[in-house]
Amino acid sequence: MGSILADFERKIEKREYISASLFRKVQKRAPERIPKQFDLDDYNDKILEVEYAKQKHYFEHLLDDINPKIKLDKEQAKAILADEDRELIIAGAGTGKTTTMTAKVKYLVDKKGIDPKDILVMSYAKRDVEDLRENINEALKIPADITTFHSLGFRYIKQSLRYKNCYAVGENERKKIFLEFLKKKIFTSYSNTEDFVDCFNYDATGRKGLIGSFFRENFGRFRSFDDYFDNYVRKAMSEVRDPEAALKKLVYASINADKPRTLLNERVKSKGEAVIANWLYRHSISYEYEQVFDELLPDLNGYRPDFTLHIGGQKIYVEYFGLSDSDENNNYNKIRKIKEEFHRKNYTNFIALDYEPNYGYLKTLRKKLEEFGFHLPSERSPKSVYEAFVRHNQLAEFFRLEEFFYDIIDTVKMSLRREQFDEIVEDFLEDVNDLDARILLEKQYKYIRDFYIFYSGAIHRNPDKLGFDFADMIYYAKIFISRMNDDVFHYKYIIIDEYQDISLDRYELARDMMERSKAKLVAVGDDWQTIYSFAGSRIEYIYNFRNYFKDAKVFKISKTYRSPQSLIDIAGDFIMKNPDQIRKELKSATKNINDPFVFLDFAGSADEDSLDDEFNKAKQAVLSIHRQRPDDKIVILARTNATLKAMMDSSAGFKDEISTKVSLKEAPGYKFDAMTIHKSKGLTADWVIIIGLNKNFPNKSRPAFWMLRLFMNMPAEESISYAEERRVFYVALTRARYKVVLLRNTNAKDRSTFLNEIYSAMRN
Repeated sequence: MGSILADFERKIEKREYISASLFRKVQKRAPERIPKQFDLDDYNDKILEVEYAKQKHYFEHLLDDINPKIKLDKEQAKAILADEDRELIIAGAGTGKTTTMTAKVKYLVDKKGIDPKDILVMSYAKRDVEDLRENINEALKIPADITTFHSLGFRYIKQSLRYKNCYAVGENERKKIFLEFLKKKIFTSYSNTEDFVDCFNYDATGRKGLIGSFFRENFGRFRSFDDYFDNYVRKAMSEVRDPEAALKKLVYASINADKPRTLLNERVKSKGEAVIANWLYRHSISYEYEQVFDELLPDLNGYRPDFTLHIGGQKIYVEYFGLSDSDENNNYNKIRKIKEEFHRKNYTNFIALDYEPNYGYLKTLRKKLEEFGFHLPSERSPKSVYEAFVRHNQLAEFFRLEEFFYDIIDTVKMSLRREQFDEIVEDFLEDVNDLDARILLEKQYKYIRDFYIFYSGAIHRNPDKLGFDFADMIYYAKIFISRMNDDVFHYKYIIIDEYQDISLDRYELARDMMERSKAKLVAVGDDWQTIYSFAGSRIEYIYNFRNYFKDAKVFKISKTYRSPQSLIDIAGDFIMKNPDQIRKELKSATKNINDPFVFLDFAGSADEDSLDDEFNKAKQAVLSIHRQRPDDKIVILARTNATLKAMMDSSAGFKDEISTKVSLKEAPGYKFDAMTIHKSKGLTADWVIIIGLNKNFPNKSRPAFWMLRLFMNMPAEESISYAEERRVFYVALTRARYKVVLLRNTNAKDRSTFLNEIYSAMRN
């Protein structure tokens, strides 16, 4: 107690910042030692004002190594200067969240003398982590530990199981496991296949199609899965009148899917990789996708070349650097240099491919293979390639069922109650009074439980090679943290990015890390941009931050460097229709404009002609903006991937390019972005064009399957309907640096209510 009082009185005497935690301890144990009429917030605010004045020059030049134009404002500086045990920084859209986090790390190193290895920075997406690494590790040369939650969890698992070979379970392996389950169970263990089909003929919301029609209608004629599938292939091929046209349509759909696939039904990371894989297959070149390299590269923790080709007894390694010519961050190019240098030093047969328009990288690949002395055989015929695709897609009639089963399993595994799976389900079933309904639910439970056991056994069947999926990485990390040595937990500061998206399991992992490390917490986020409840995020962790972390202090950063004041005023009023949101008044540092929203009307109802009219109006908007302001960045945003696909399939002439880039047939040299609103989070564009603003936005979600409801981390109840959908629309609006173009159906019955709100706000 003596040291606490001494520290408190020393800080008062020297006019230093006093944390809420220290003040509470004194208040609880020796309140008489607190000066009369002492107001902690007022005292600290005055301290921060003085410190900011003293160090204003430092804050204005703190990030010169990244960009000399970045000058931290007073609110940012005060949030950085504050030294609380638990601190939440509410950073509104465009206020410089990443800038503030980066500056906080540098300040801790420069002014507080914190060893960079004692600073842990965590975020959710790999892209955000790479941005932070580029700023902190690369530009500022500060080797702080920057990682995703899953990577950190997997790191602790591997450290705890030193003698094991641990690996991350990928989607391709999950597909193989589900196929194995079907083959072993449907025609063997399960004596009544009809019973299985009846259980899952419909999904939880009544939509038919979890199992394909050919299997549903004909399974009784087959003795085995292979027998069924041979008949399925024969039927599929008999229906093909023009193999070349059918193949072209099939390839287009598979490479342009949200998760691109190859002709061999492999899940790959990018459209470019799918194109390369298909070219290799069509030329009868044997390859393996992302095969683990025999050696580990420093800095890469297990190297997997994009393609390992097997030609004439040799291995040729192919890397596709599809982002090399884009505006992505430097960390990508750093990894490229590491790979290229490795292959150069080890004299491997190596081919590096860069993105080229019109699939020009395929010509480069052909040329390089010929330089290695390999001459390409004739291409396989379209019919044989089409048949090969069908044969490699054994889950063609079960992909929805596979998705459904894994959705349930993943939800159970991410739940804190995963260990009580059987008990929870059985308790629920006991309360079902309708006998017929109960029999059906019990059967569904049996089959899903069987798969849960089968899947767990498959990824853990080899005791010396253990697989961990994303849910496992957090779950087992929390278990192992309690068993690991103290020297692992050396962090003094834990900084969490995108805190508004934190889920229950991630919250507990971060909490356990703080407790073991006795670290201070700095959380940065914006409750107005919480849009991932479907992935487990819980908005109450940011709404009620002080309830979860005692003595926490909340700072707000309100100066936005992105959107004009007229836009953020309307967007702010729109989001604050939900009184639960944390109130903040954003102030724009940019030039204001009078009309930040442009409404473009398109005619008709919700039929295909209407959609074509909408997408043609979007095209006209892009061309008009580009003609008048050729240097402006444009992005088209949609609520769903289905809307984007409809746009690409329409008569408007949109064409897929690299990553999120698209082009128009009328302007082939000009590329701009198109993506879902969720994918746009963190992005800035001069112009935002929003499509798909129909009556289904806000999305009236269907009820979840009964077993999902038992284990879902249900979002907090809020005071307004469709609260999260409102935040999704807010995120779309606030990507714009200049103006937002809203496509509006002349048929008022088919318009989004959100669109009507913005239109009314503009008129008023």
